This record gives sequence, structure tokens and C-alpha cells, in this order.
Amino acid sequence: MMMGIISIQTVMDLIVAGFSLMIGFGFFALIASVLCSVAFLHHLRASPSEPSILTSRRR
Repeated sequence: MMMGIISIQTVMDLIVAGFSLMIGFGFFALIASVLCSVAFLHHLRASPSEPSILTSRRR
């Protein structure tokens, strides 16, 4: 009877730990996506606006 109680508590602990990991990784993914978007937009504005610089002149 004691093994059933310990195993139920272990399962509940693992479920709570899984939800905590999902919330933590979701928060990390949100922050990472915002930072990557800001870096992309920053470098997009710093790139040259003339397309002739980016294209090759050899044909």
C-alpha cells in the first residue's frame, strides 16, 4: 500500500516539474524571439539601401 502512495506522489511531482519546464522554456523562447527580431531589424536598417552594391557586376 505504501508503494502506491509513493508512486502517485512521484507521478504528481513529475507532472508539476513538466509544467514548470514548459512555462520556463516558453518564457525563454519568447524572450529569445523578441531579441532576435530586434537584432534582425537593427541590422536590416544598417544594411545599404542601394541594390547595386549587393549584386555582382560580373555576368
